[in-house]
Amino acid sequence: MDIALQLIGAVSYLLNKIFLATAEGSRNKKWRVLGWLVYLIGAPAWIIIMLKQRNWMAAAIQIGGIPTMVLGLYVSLRGYNQSIYVLNKIARKLIYILTGAGAVHSIHYFGGITAITQVLEIIVIVGFLSGSYLLAKKNKTGWIWFAVMNAGMSILMLIQNKYILAGQQIISLGVVIIGIIRAK
Repeated sequence: MDIALQLIGAVSYLLNKIFLATAEGSRNKKWRVLGWLVYLIGAPAWIIIMLKQRNWMAAAIQIGGIPTMVLGLYVSLRGYNQSIYVLNKIARKLIYILTGAGAVHSIHYFGGITAITQVLEIIVIVGFLSGSYLLAKKNKTGWIWFAVMNAGMSILMLIQNKYILAGQQIISLGVVIIGIIRAK
């Protein structure tokens, strides 16, 4: 089961980065739409793995990030306009609430910030939140934050012997670099 979850999570998140990088500079909205859709497909696998590894903050951010992905999908389909104000507000509040809950639970569970995995989760959270939010709003600096996220997550997955996911994160880092170049 663990291998299947890793494969589903790895393939969907790698395709997410490939499609979003392909969308940069393209007038065809299908790449951005596909990027957000495959992310949503892979999210449950990542959430399960994070919970099994006791990566409470990373699991919380994955759950909380789903509305941001929906926001990105909506913007890709309909464009960025005032009608997404409510969805944008919901996405922000859910991310803050769930990230806070994950952090509190992690601190309680581990008795503080006592593990390197927690520090890596914080790096992942900052990269994920910043990157997803900025890219959902078509702000190209989101790519830099995704690079931070991928670097932190690859180290976390290596430490926890999730080699498929670690490899996917390293490959994703390469795709993110392509996204940065295309965005310029």
